Amino acid sequence: MKRVLASVSLLLLLLQGCSCFYKDITEAGVSQALAIARKSMVEDLNYDLFFAIPDSKQEKVAGDVNITFIYRPKSDIPLVLDFKEGTVNTVRVNDGEADYEFENEHIIIPASALKSGLNSVIVNFISSDRSLNRMDEFMYTLLVPDRARTLFPCMDQPDLKARYHLTLSVPKSWSAVSNSPIVSVSHRENRQLIQFERSEPLSTYLFSFVVGKFDSVEKSCNGRTIHLYHRESDPIKVAQCDEILSEVFESMAWLEEYTGIEYPFAKYDFIILPGFQYSGMEHTGATLYNDGKMFLDVNAGINERMFRYNLIAHETAHMWFGDYVTMKWFNDVWTKEVFANYFAAKMMEEKFPDVDNSVNFINYQRSAFAEDRTSGASPIKQPLDNLSNAGLIYSNIIYNKAPIVMNMLADKCGEDAFRQGIRDYLDKFAYSNATWEELIDILDGYCADDLKEWSHKWVFTSGIPIIESDGEMPDFDTLYYGYYVMDSTLSKRCLDEEIYHSTQSRKGYILINVNENVLNGRLNPATYLDLLFDYLAWEQDPISFSHAASYLGRTYFLYFYGEREYRDWDAKLWQLLETAKDIQSRRSVFNLICSYCDSPGTTQRLYDIFCHPELFKSINLSENDLTSLAFELSVRKQSEVEKILSVQRARISNPDRLARFDFILRAVDSDTVGRDAFFNALLQQENREIEPWASTALALLNHPLYGSHSVKYIKPGLDLMEEVQRTGDIFFPKNWASALLSSHKTQEAKDIVNQWLEESSCSVMLKNKVRLVKVD
Repeated sequence: MKRVLASVSLLLLLLQGCSCFYKDITEAGVSQALAIARKSMVEDLNYDLFFAIPDSKQEKVAGDVNITFIYRPKSDIPLVLDFKEGTVNTVRVNDGEADYEFENEHIIIPASALKSGLNSVIVNFISSDRSLNRMDEFMYTLLVPDRARTLFPCMDQPDLKARYHLTLSVPKSWSAVSNSPIVSVSHRENRQLIQFERSEPLSTYLFSFVVGKFDSVEKSCNGRTIHLYHRESDPIKVAQCDEILSEVFESMAWLEEYTGIEYPFAKYDFIILPGFQYSGMEHTGATLYNDGKMFLDVNAGINERMFRYNLIAHETAHMWFGDYVTMKWFNDVWTKEVFANYFAAKMMEEKFPDVDNSVNFINYQRSAFAEDRTSGASPIKQPLDNLSNAGLIYSNIIYNKAPIVMNMLADKCGEDAFRQGIRDYLDKFAYSNATWEELIDILDGYCADDLKEWSHKWVFTSGIPIIESDGEMPDFDTLYYGYYVMDSTLSKRCLDEEIYHSTQSRKGYILINVNENVLNGRLNPATYLDLLFDYLAWEQDPISFSHAASYLGRTYFLYFYGEREYRDWDAKLWQLLETAKDIQSRRSVFNLICSYCDSPGTTQRLYDIFCHPELFKSINLSENDLTSLAFELSVRKQSEVEKILSVQRARISNPDRLARFDFILRAVDSDTVGRDAFFNALLQQENREIEPWASTALALLNHPLYGSHSVKYIKPGLDLMEEVQRTGDIFFPKNWASALLSSHKTQEAKDIVNQWLEESSCSVMLKNKVRLVKVD
C-alpha cells in the first residue's frame, strides 16, 4: 500500500514538472491525471444544489451550485471543475467574481483565486439535457459513469465523495425523490419548492433525483418505511407492489445480517420507470428500476420471478458494495458489480430453496461465455485513462464472469474467513473508496494460498479455459469456469444418456459444454438439434427446459435459418408446445415459434392466435406478448400491417406503453421507403433518447426477413458508433451494435462489418463492442 501511494506521489511530482501537465489535466473528459491531482488537493467536499424544473420539457433546466471544500495547494495547479455541454452564466470564488476559463468541458479556476483551507465556488448554470431523461410527465437523472458533469459543475470522479444538499423547484402536481429525505415543502402559485436533507458521502455518479407524476405505495417493517413510486395502470401489476416491497426488505435484512452493518443510508425509496434504459440503478434513496423487469406479466414463470428477485438483491447489495464502499477509479467498476451479483446469487439460494444452488452461477456462465468466446473479449479488469471511456468497461464479463471468480475466491478462503474478510473491508473503507488489490490484501490474511498470483490469472486475462477430456466423461460437478473438449461421440453421450439422470446444475453444465463443442465443430448441428428435441420432450423442470430451448433456437438460427432446411422444424416446435409440462416451458417454446418459424402455415396460425388470443389455451398472452407478436406478424404479413397494428394499438391503454408502441411501429412499415426514413431518423440523436425503444426499433429494421434490404443499414449504423458512445448510456453501444448486426449472417454483411473493423478509427474498446455481437 505504501509503495502504491509513493508511486502516485512521484507521478504527481513528475507531472507538475512537465510542460504537458496542464494539457493532461484539462483534456476533454476526466483524465486519470486530473483525478489524481484533484484528489491530492481537495478534501471535505460538499455540493449545495438548486435546480428549477420547468413545466415543459422544451424549456431548459437552470441551476446553482455552491461547492465548498478544503483546499491543499499543490504548486500552481489550477482547480478544474467538470462541466459538459451546459452553459456557465457566472462563477464566484470565495464571494468574489472569478477569473476563470470555460473550455474543453472544464471550468478552470487559477490557483491564485483559492486559499489554503475552506473555499467556496458558486456557479450559476444551465444544464445540458444529456442526462435528464425528460418525458412529458416525468424526468430522472442518470449520471453513471461520468454524466454528473452534464448536469452541474462538479469534480466528477468516484474517489471525491461529497455530501449533497438539494433544493428543487418543480410543478405543483409533481412528486420529487432524491437520495435523502424531504425536510420541507413550500408552495407558490403553480410551483413547489422541495428541500432535501444533506446526504451521506456519495460519489458523483450516485447523486440522483426523480420528479414527475407518480403513484406511490409504502410499506413499513422493523421501524423502516420504504416508498415505491410507479406509473403503472394495470391493476394486476399494481397489485404486485406489496410483494416487490417485501423482497426489498428481505434483501436488506439478509445483507445487514451478513455484513454486520445496518443499512448505511437515511432511506431506501425506489422508482419503477417506463422505458428505463437499465434493469436497475443503485442510487441510494432513489434506486431506479425498469418497469418491464419489476411488474411481471400474468404468465410469468419461475425464470421471471427469479430474475426480479435477483435484480432487487443486486441493487440492494450495491448499497453496501458500491455506494458505502466505492471503487477509486472506474477501471475497478467491476468490483461493485461482482459483489452485487455474487451476493444476489447467495440470496437467491435462500429465496428459492427448491432450485439448485448452482443455477445462478450457471446462468452467469452462459452469459459470460457469449462474450468470452469472441474476438472482442476483455479481461475482468481493464486499463482506463479517461472517464469518457468508462462506459466501455461494462460487459457481461464484469457482471457474469466476475461473480464466478468471486465464488472461487470465497471457496479458497472458506465461508467464515471470507465473510470476516468482507466485514473488515467494509469497516476499513466505510463511506470511502477502495481498489480490488486492497480487498485482496485483506483476504490474503485469511487464505493460505497466494491470492495475488491467483487474482492475476483470473482478473487480468480473457478467454474461456479449455480442458481436454481425453475421451472420458468430464466431471461437470467440479467445474467453475471453462469447458471440456469432447468429440462427437462423447458429446452425444452427454445429451443421449448423462443429462437424463443429472441434477439441475449438472444438466446446465452439460448443456454449456456440448454447445461450446458444437460451436467449435465437434458435433454436427443437425444431430445436436435432434438430441435437444428429444431431451426437451422429456424434461419437466422449467429452468433446465428454458436453458435447452435457448440453445435450440440459437443453433437453428446460426446453422439453418434462411439457409438450409432442418426437417420438420415448425411441426416439432408446435408439438413441443402441446406437450410441455408447465407455463414457463410453453412460453419458451412459443417464443421460439414467434422468432424462428416463418412458414405460411405457422404465420397464419400465429395470426389467428393474435386475432383471438382468448382461444389460445397454451399460454395466457399478455399485452406485452401481443405487442411483440404484432410486430413479428407485421414483418411476415406485410399486406396486413395496418390492420395488425390498429388492432394491437386499440388494446393498449397505458399512455407510456402506447407511446412506445407508436414509436416502434415505424420499424415494420410495409413500405421500404418508410423503413429507410425511420432508420435515417434513428441516426439523429434526439430520436435515440429512449434507448430501449431505439434498440428494439433498430432490431426490427434489421429483422432476418428484411435481410436483403436492411444490409445497407450496416455501414451507416457502424459509422455512428462513436456518437452512440458519446451521447448514449453505458450499455447502449453494445445494444446498438447488437440490434444492428445480430440478425445478419450473409457473407455480404460479414464483409461490411470486417471492412469497417479494419478501416474505422474508433478505439479498440469500441470496436470490441462490435466484435462481441457480430455473427462470424
